[in-house]
Amino acid sequence: CLKLCCFCLGCSFHFTIPLLSVLASVSSGTFVVTQSPDVSVMEGETVNITCCWTGKFKRFRVYWLKNQTVIRSDYFINQPNAFLKKEEKKCSSLNISSVRTEDSGTYICKVTAEIPSLTEAKGNGTVITVKAKKKKDKRNREEVKKDDNTDQHIGCQMYGLRATSGLGDNFIYLLLKIRRYVGAESSALLRNRAWEGRTLF
Repeated sequence: CLKLCCFCLGCSFHFTIPLLSVLASVSSGTFVVTQSPDVSVMEGETVNITCCWTGKFKRFRVYWLKNQTVIRSDYFINQPNAFLKKEEKKCSSLNISSVRTEDSGTYICKVTAEIPSLTEAKGNGTVITVKAKKKKDKRNREEVKKDDNTDQHIGCQMYGLRATSGLGDNFIYLLLKIRRYVGAESSALLRNRAWEGRTLF
C-alpha cells in the first residue's frame, strides 16, 4: 500500500490507498496480441496468417518477424472521424504466395504503440510448415514408355503373323483398335482368344 499525508489549516491527516491502483494507471497502455494457429501447406501454395491486438492507439507500428528477424514493418496512424466512421486498425495479415520450403519457420507479430504511451507486445508466434512436392522420376517414366512401345511393337508383329493365315486386313485393324482401348494386359488375352477361334471366320 501507499501512504499519503495531507496538511490543511494546521491539521494533518493521512490515508492509505492500494498500490495496485497506482500501478494499473501506469501500465494502462499494456495490451494483448493474438495470432492465427499453426499452418501446414504444400510447396507452391499461398498461405495467409493474421494477428490482432487489443487497445486503442493513435500511432503505432506492426512488425512481422521470421525466426526473430524482421521481414516486414507497417506504420499506422488512427484518426477516428465521426463523419467517415472509420474503424481503427486492430489486425494485420501476412500473405506469402508460391511458398517454398525455406519459408518454413516461426512468424511472430509485434505491435509497438507510440501514442498515447510507448509500449509494445507480441504474439506467441505462428509456425508455418511447407511440405515439398514429390518430384517424379523422369528416368522411370522414360523406361516405362520404352517398355510400352516395345510391347506394342511385339503385339503388332504377332497380329501380323496371325493375319497372314487368311483372317484379312479388316481383322488386323479391328484388333489394333481394341488394343488401343483395353491396354496391354487385356489385349494379350484377346489375342489368345482370337487365335483360338480363328476357324470361325
